[in-house]
Amino acid sequence: MEPDQLLDEIKDINLAYLLLAKQMLRDDRVSAMYRLGINQDIAEILDKLTSAQLVKMAASNMLLC
Repeated sequence: MEPDQLLDEIKDINLAYLLLAKQMLRDDRVSAMYRLGINQDIAEILDKLTSAQLVKMAASNMLLC
């Protein structure tokens, strides 16, 4: 696997994870915090991120999940 292809795969996984986490937090905050292993502060930050910020965060070269 080429390095650029690997980075694209990581970006896709990160974006999917962040979108899922945000949806879970909207549906059931307490359950989502438990399942994601995050605290109230992180949950609030994720909930307030815009789509552009999510995409920028997902572009990291390391897995966020």
